Amino acid sequence: MNRQEFKEKAKKTLDDVFSRIEDLEKKSQRVSEKAKTEFNEEIAELKIQKAKLEKKYHELENAGEEQWEKAKSVFKESSESFKEGFEKLGKLVSS
Repeated sequence: MNRQEFKEKAKKTLDDVFSRIEDLEKKSQRVSEKAKTEFNEEIAELKIQKAKLEKKYHELENAGEEQWEKAKSVFKESSESFKEGFEKLGKLVSS
């Protein structure tokens, strides 16, 4: 995958993360009272991670050749960290 393709994929990932967080926030009323605190804490953590991922994306966009591979790797790791949070929140919404 060349640099431009990876940037496009990274942007799509970033947009997807933003969209999924918004969707989960809309579903918050379906969370039981017992699970609301945990749900809100998880959403807050995802928003922090979202801001970090956005920063990593901008670093990726502006990375020089020497920094490209490192920025690419860091972005991949950051985006992977959302999976666990989304799974946990999905369970809270459906319980």
